[in-house]
Amino acid sequence: MSKRSVFLLLLASVLLSSCRARFGHTTAEVLISAMNTEEKKSLLFLEDGRTAALERMGIPSVTVAEPEEIPGAEMLLRTWDTDLAYQAGTIICSASSMEKTTCVRCPVLMTEDPEYSGMMTAATGRGIRDCGYGLILGPETPDLENVIAQVEPWAVVADNGIPLIDGYDGPVFVTGFLSDTISGPVLDMCVAKVLAFIERSLDKPVPSIDDSVMNITSYRKSLLEKGMVLLKNNGMIPLKTAGQRIALYGSESYGLFDESLAKAGFRLEPSVVSYYSRHSVTERQAYQLRADAIASNSAVIVFSDSLDAKDMKLVDDVCAAFHSKSRMVAVVLATGGPVNTEGWEGKPDAIVYSGIADSDVASVVSNVFKGTVTASGRLSGTWSSSYPFGHGLGAYL
Repeated sequence: MSKRSVFLLLLASVLLSSCRARFGHTTAEVLISAMNTEEKKSLLFLEDGRTAALERMGIPSVTVAEPEEIPGAEMLLRTWDTDLAYQAGTIICSASSMEKTTCVRCPVLMTEDPEYSGMMTAATGRGIRDCGYGLILGPETPDLENVIAQVEPWAVVADNGIPLIDGYDGPVFVTGFLSDTISGPVLDMCVAKVLAFIERSLDKPVPSIDDSVMNITSYRKSLLEKGMVLLKNNGMIPLKTAGQRIALYGSESYGLFDESLAKAGFRLEPSVVSYYSRHSVTERQAYQLRADAIASNSAVIVFSDSLDAKDMKLVDDVCAAFHSKSRMVAVVLATGGPVNTEGWEGKPDAIVYSGIADSDVASVVSNVFKGTVTASGRLSGTWSSSYPFGHGLGAYL
């Protein structure tokens, strides 16, 4: 017998002899001795957010809430702000689906960097835990060992069929299957931990969450401001608002960004506004762009999707015209993911990545130009410099 097996057997004996979790007046040790092997194994599964019940033993099922998503997850990851991730956890706790349970499975914030993902996931978990819920970590949890140390979960779910995790002594559930190697005293030890978890869940009252302390409005405002990424800035941002006239290009600019720029104190070049209001399919000619540059102090181009050949030509033409008149140009990427910048990223003076735009996003972008908001966000992952389908960015991280 290996040293590890001997250790597990000794540990199982100690845990069982000291186990005093009670269901009614029956100790867990007595319950386990009365179970058959299949009943013991059934208690180690967590399926569809519920533990198994053994009615003849008086052991009920426990429900584990599984939040569908973290509010604003994509933008939250761009903030690199654990305080906001913690606040996201408290907001999750206000969901109505968690009203009748004391346990919550921690949602994950996943990026290509396990350490960063684990840091943000742990912060979210602490927010849930501090609201009074027992936290459950799933097998998808990044940097699991460090997250366990930070959040002290009530239980962990494993997907490898082995309800044991090195360095963690708490209850472990499995999904899908249970390894046949788990038997005897080791199986009893695992069941004893699960029974302790079930009793802990039943004894704890359902937390009462005061929605007024969640401050979702403040959370969203912070997300927008801290999640704004300045991919490039050659001295263009911030702009001076006093007397500043902007030539605003791109059909996606109008209806959102035109209004927010005006509210921020900028004036829009009327001839460009008129051009887009007519929904003209004729490209603005070089002489017209040069006239725009003479009449304006700077140019802003907004895109809501990856750039096609026509979009790239617009960047080329606007930059050529405005730079010939010593005017600067900014590009706003109001998209939901990476954008292909190969071949044009060197031409604008500034590139702002805002994520998918709405009126609030447009307002924050306008305030970035104004200088009242600092675009402090960072990309949460690498944008490749070349994608065959028009996505990618490698130069700015």
